[in-house]
Amino acid sequence: MFTYFRFSFCFRVFPCLRFSFGSNDSSGPRLSLSFLFLQVSTTAVAAARPDFGAITEVARPLGALGMSVFSWEPAARRVHARVFVPGIGEDPATGAAGVGLGVYLAAADLVPDDATTAYTIHQGAEIRRPSVLECTVTRTAGAVTRTTVGGAVTHVATGEVVRPGGHPDPATGTRAGGSGGPGSAVGRSAAAP
Repeated sequence: MFTYFRFSFCFRVFPCLRFSFGSNDSSGPRLSLSFLFLQVSTTAVAAARPDFGAITEVARPLGALGMSVFSWEPAARRVHARVFVPGIGEDPATGAAGVGLGVYLAAADLVPDDATTAYTIHQGAEIRRPSVLECTVTRTAGAVTRTTVGGAVTHVATGEVVRPGGHPDPATGTRAGGSGGPGSAVGRSAAAP
């Protein structure tokens, strides 16, 4: 841990760096992402105004993508989080930060040892894209042995990728006279129900 004094008050930021999650089989898929975690009051989460320059200054040397500012309600195992990523902005639902938060909770001794703890993250309300992530962290003999994240998404956009040279025929998704050639649709998303 380190102390960072740029803001109007002193706080401790916990870097949860390069944790891996995925298959327990070492040959299976792995994803390593890094976030900084700042625990504050629920009121402070809602009032947070990110300084992306300051976040970059702290996060980049540690290899972190951004910062999760969150409050923890231990009795309800509920989290109110906001995740700020320089170059992206505020993310409404960050699964990688959600499982990283489980690592933080274990390292900060906020969840019991030799148990699996479920917790719920509420995120995105401040940018009018509320999300709920259901997570777990398993801690065995003081070490995190498993993290999970899941949740639902809200369809907010539909689009398609078109190669230069023309637009696809709406009925077939390909450019007239071709299938997969220049100007054909490369990808297409389904319309919202």
